[in-house]
Amino acid sequence: VNDTVGTLALSHYHDEDTVAAVIIGTGTNACYVERTDAIIKCQGLTNSGSMVINIEWGNFWSSHLPRTPYDIALDDESPNHNDQARYSCYDVLLGFLFIYWLGFEKMISGMYLGDIVRRVLCRMAEESDIFGDAAANLSTPFALSLLVHKRISKDSFGAHISLHFLVHSCQNNVLTHYTIFKFRTPVMAAMHEDGSPDLREVARMLEETLQIPGVPLKTRRLVVRVCDAVTRRAARLAAAGIVGILKKIGRDGSGGFAGGRTKSRTKRTVVAIEGGLYAGYNSFREYLNEAIIEILGEEVARNVVLRTLEDGSGIGAALLAASCSQPSYARNC
Repeated sequence: VNDTVGTLALSHYHDEDTVAAVIIGTGTNACYVERTDAIIKCQGLTNSGSMVINIEWGNFWSSHLPRTPYDIALDDESPNHNDQARYSCYDVLLGFLFIYWLGFEKMISGMYLGDIVRRVLCRMAEESDIFGDAAANLSTPFALSLLVHKRISKDSFGAHISLHFLVHSCQNNVLTHYTIFKFRTPVMAAMHEDGSPDLREVARMLEETLQIPGVPLKTRRLVVRVCDAVTRRAARLAAAGIVGILKKIGRDGSGGFAGGRTKSRTKRTVVAIEGGLYAGYNSFREYLNEAIIEILGEEVARNVVLRTLEDGSGIGAALLAASCSQPSYARNC
């Protein structure tokens, strides 16, 4: 049971109108409940009326996605081009290494947003003198997203165990792994949501994180605008993914894709969301919610509830384990 399915299980335990679950944190993924008669591979194999589909939407890629030169450069400079080797502490203990294709994830998740901002600022610094002689400090990958330590730590938002990152050393041709440790409040989010009149938090972050002192107010405002653009795009892409799920199962007011469905009154629909990027980053959450209303329309969106969960993956997995190991007890819960 992965974290997405666990989150769905917990939310459905408390609210039977839950139809999908989304993880938006260091990484991103989604799952939803589908009718088995709409799943070609399952026809004739099960008597169950529904089944959970784990999408792994972080792997999704399409030419229609708004890919920029910064996204292409980030992908090209990842440890594995077009994919990202990553594994959890559980995978380490079990000795497994899982490879994921993460085109969509690299445009949405907290692991990558800070570095997209860094790349935009680096390009600006190359074409102007907005950061002076300290512009070279922007050349360090993930400088706005993380610090690197050789230890396990909690996610910056407190939602997940930190990921592990594979860094290949060309000098001795060995594979060295480091644990990615983010700031307690991600640098990008802290700068974006700086509410002070003189943007002193932006100035402090640039000086402490990138060793770029004395940044003028005009440049600090520009940094905030870049953070806003990257965050807004990510949130809207995530919202589009959620609406895509609702459309597939007929909860977007259109009746869905599956045969035999007709347009009908929109039912109350709950989508469980877990992850620090959504729960802890106010601007991201507001942009996502705004995009859901914009895409669905106010009338349909009123019936869609985005429910934030904490530790849904762990508790949900425990619920599923209990229901399988003690069916009589589960029926009485």
